[in-house]
Amino acid sequence: MGAPLAGSYPHRRAAALDRRPVRVHNPGMSSPVTNDELVRRYAEAVMRFDYDTMDALRHPDWTAVWPQSGEVVRGSNNDRQIGEHYPGGHPRIVQGRIVGSEDRWAVSPLGGVYRVAGEGENWWGEWQQIYPDGRVYFTVTLIELRDGKILRETIYWAEPFDPPAWRAPWVERTAGTAGIAGTADAGVTEPSRETSS
Repeated sequence: MGAPLAGSYPHRRAAALDRRPVRVHNPGMSSPVTNDELVRRYAEAVMRFDYDTMDALRHPDWTAVWPQSGEVVRGSNNDRQIGEHYPGGHPRIVQGRIVGSEDRWAVSPLGGVYRVAGEGENWWGEWQQIYPDGRVYFTVTLIELRDGKILRETIYWAEPFDPPAWRAPWVERTAGTAGIAGTADAGVTEPSRETSS
């Protein structure tokens, strides 16, 4: 006698339609978390320069890639040393937004729940960094996860600039950038939460 079709079990059908976040156990953290919670905890630690928390949330093979300068930071200790030796002290970091997709889960025909590979493991964040000398940089960080940890960050920095006047008839100025060039506190915005589907 063959096994009944998965659709003939009401609890399996309900599980397949359940879109609630499934919690993933991460041994380095105090409680199981979703990828969304992991990335947000990490962003908070980065803004506080909380290296112990960052280290706990990072994969053992963590790297930060800085394409503009052609550098790679390997390991949390090297990152900590860079931060602790930065001339003039740490910059102030202001979170703009964190964007990614939550973990996706599927139900096998036999009722097993599994995570769909690749979904929810790529995030990006927008930041502003205000350096001790008053310079402001916009920062975009591409974040890759593996095994419930932060594996790799690819970070880009750009100084704000005043737009050319000739474009004015066709563009709008955003509140976060108008007049920011040369000021230490302009453009600072409240953090926002976004999750893409």
